[in-house]
Amino acid sequence: KSFAITEKLDGIRCIAMVTKDNVRLFSRQGQPITGLDEVESALVNIRAVYSKDFVFDGELLVTDRDSIPSKEQYKRTTQIVVHKGITYNVFDTLELDAFQSQQCEMPYYMRRQRLDVLGEIAHSPSIRVVPVEYMGNDVSQIQTQLNHQRALQHEGVMLNLLDATYQFTRTN
Repeated sequence: KSFAITEKLDGIRCIAMVTKDNVRLFSRQGQPITGLDEVESALVNIRAVYSKDFVFDGELLVTDRDSIPSKEQYKRTTQIVVHKGITYNVFDTLELDAFQSQQCEMPYYMRRQRLDVLGEIAHSPSIRVVPVEYMGNDVSQIQTQLNHQRALQHEGVMLNLLDATYQFTRTN
C-alpha cells in the first residue's frame, strides 16, 4: 500500500474547530484550550478565505522547537504560562460535519491535499503544516526516515496509509 511519512511530534494534542462564528481549541480529552490568541487569529484568517467550517488535528509545540531537543519540547510547551511562542503543528484536517458525526470517508491523500492548500492560506508563524517527508510505497523509507528523525533528536515518525479514512481514536 502507498503511504505518507511525517515527523512524530511530542507536544500537546489539539483539535481546532473552525466555523464562521468562532474558533474553539480542545485537548484530546475534550477540555477547552484557551489563551492561544495568535493561533486562533491565524485560524480565523484561514476561515475567511476557505468558506467551509473545518477541523484541524495537530500538536501544540513551542515555536522555537528546532533549537530544543525533542525530549524537552513537551516539557517546555506545558510550562508556558503566557500563551505566546506556541505553534499549532497541523497534521490532518476534515470537514466539521464529518468530525461532529464521527464519520469521515475521505481518504488521507485527499485530506492531505486540502491540508496543504489550507496551510498555504495560513501565512502565519502560529500555524505550521507538518510536512510529508516521503510519499510512496517503498517500505525501506520507513527505517530511513526514522533514522533521519532520530539523528535530528526528534521523537520518531508517523505513517499514514494514503487510502485510509480518518480515525477518531488512537491508532497503531
